[in-house]
Amino acid sequence: MTPESIDLLRVALANFTVPSFSIKVKSASDSILSELLAKRYLEKTVGMGNTILTLNANKLCLLDNYELLIKLYHQQSFINNPDYLVRKDYECSRRRRSRLLALVNDFTGDDREEVLQKFEGKCAFTGKDVPLHFDHIIPLAVGHGGTTKANMLPIWQRINSSKNARNLFEWYEDNGDRFEVKPELFNKAVEYIAGLNGMTFAEYREYVYDCHANPNDNLTEVR
Repeated sequence: MTPESIDLLRVALANFTVPSFSIKVKSASDSILSELLAKRYLEKTVGMGNTILTLNANKLCLLDNYELLIKLYHQQSFINNPDYLVRKDYECSRRRRSRLLALVNDFTGDDREEVLQKFEGKCAFTGKDVPLHFDHIIPLAVGHGGTTKANMLPIWQRINSSKNARNLFEWYEDNGDRFEVKPELFNKAVEYIAGLNGMTFAEYREYVYDCHANPNDNLTEVR
């Protein structure tokens, strides 16, 4: 990459906020941004006279740096509400870390690349070439699934944020159209995950509903 592109990426990495992984700038040269946009290191949106740069946290491996995320959550929360949100965000992050350690956690770099190749480096639900996050289809918050190949899909980071800890199928019914999810791609992605779990589409759907209806209390109440 050009030195100008690298410098801009360094500035973004040094100043982004969580959990959106974004930074607001007054202006940014299209010539400098073009390379970073083409390589999907970030996404650009413009509004109200400002340019918002959203980092591709998955491509930049930001989600793999737990200590960095804890520090950033702490700093951002302190700015917003020093008496409450610091404790809340730290506790949420600590519990998530506890669940990660307690559940299956064998999703390797090779697995990540294989899954990305399976979906051609695009969002599994929309087919768009957008910043991606690997989503836990069955959320860690319900105490099932874990960080394993049979529970991970690359999806648009905005979908990942919207879905959060919801039941995938319920989220899709409520939000699929808004995020331009393509039914054929959604079904194909779910069939892929179902197959990795040795299930049919219908069996996997029932399994997901069962996980949400019967959370693992030993993990959802981690202290």
